[in-house]
Amino acid sequence: METIFAPICPLGGSVVSIRFSGDNVFDLFDFFKISKEIYLNKSLFFTKLHYKNKILDEVIVKVFKKPNSFTGEDVIEIDLHASRLILKDFLNIVSKIPNFRFATNGEFSKRAFLNGKINLIKTEGINAIIRAETEQQRKIANEMFFGNINSKYKNIRQQLINAMSFVETQIDFAEEEVPDDVIEDIKQITNNLIKEMNVCLEDKKAIDKINQGISIAIIGNPNVGKSSLLNWLAKREIAIVSPIAGTTRDVLSIDVDLDGYKTTFFDTAGIRESEDLIEKEGIKRAKNIAKDADLCIFICDKIEDCDKIINESKTYNNDAIFVLNKTDLIDGKMIKNEFKKNNVISISVLKQENLDELLNIIKQKVLEKVELKQNPLVVNERQEILLKQCVEVLSSINFDTMQIEIIGENIRIAIDKISEIIGQIYTDDILDNIFSKFCIGK
Repeated sequence: METIFAPICPLGGSVVSIRFSGDNVFDLFDFFKISKEIYLNKSLFFTKLHYKNKILDEVIVKVFKKPNSFTGEDVIEIDLHASRLILKDFLNIVSKIPNFRFATNGEFSKRAFLNGKINLIKTEGINAIIRAETEQQRKIANEMFFGNINSKYKNIRQQLINAMSFVETQIDFAEEEVPDDVIEDIKQITNNLIKEMNVCLEDKKAIDKINQGISIAIIGNPNVGKSSLLNWLAKREIAIVSPIAGTTRDVLSIDVDLDGYKTTFFDTAGIRESEDLIEKEGIKRAKNIAKDADLCIFICDKIEDCDKIINESKTYNNDAIFVLNKTDLIDGKMIKNEFKKNNVISISVLKQENLDELLNIIKQKVLEKVELKQNPLVVNERQEILLKQCVEVLSSINFDTMQIEIIGENIRIAIDKISEIIGQIYTDDILDNIFSKFCIGK
């Protein structure tokens, strides 16, 4: 098999590491005139790289002999000085070595999978760990890589195999009457698995929110404090704040990590009647963002407008928080009455009043949207599609009318779907699709 190579860490520090993996990886040492006595007896050493009578660099070399490596093949990692010129020269030189080539996306991980070093669920966990931006995203990724998701799928598969063994027993003794209790055992196994898998598929919606983020739109009339609230949430000046109405004409967004959950806040144009074409487009975008958002924060700055924003919120058909801003300019008794009447949260962004209370309410709303009924099982789209197909084929079984052979065929298909999830069944196209989403060097 060809030896592949690629940087496994980006430029930016003082050292960049290049990984090599393949059957003829040790040709690298001959090419750079490194003594065989050194690399055969040491797994870590410091040496010079010689090329055409000059020294290319002084490097640290790490040797991992098969099968004790990430890919299961012979692997070498070389730490170069992080000079773009050195890196460019080095990669150009090694690309000239026979049977050496630059790795494609995820090819190291693909070889690790093919060589039995990691299973497919764990492989996908590697990519998820790399891409995780928040603590909760990392927890989901860790469940794939370090957790027991793979063993859960194996347990489901084993239960289906148990059901299939009952079916095969009945087929082997086809001339005898099928006992009702055996059919009932098969039925119970499949029904229990359908319920379990449906719960997992429901949890996938919350996992998507964790991975993609919760979208929160800040909606209201011009000059009610939407941009000021966005700046406070971002802890920096993102939006222009001005007493001139209509300052915000486009949608501004900022990603905020709320207790480990990714949330995206959108500041939108003030909603009002306008003849200005640019402002009208901004208002249109604001309404579209509000309709698509997971949560809306409706803001007003006058008591008499509270009922108005509550009624307007009903047109968006999503979760909402109602906020009365600029309470430093409003009579306190009126504010208390409005809270009792409509549960409107009163704040003053200018005076920094009740903002932490509002933030806690937002956090609670976010938690409601990402709550899992059980430990995650379905984490990505590939797993979701296959698990849905498994549920569909099991749900299509009619134990009252179907012949035992047809029941068995449906269960066999379900077993194949679970086997595909954990990587016991795969095609090159499936693997190419999975690993193409990885970064180069992993």
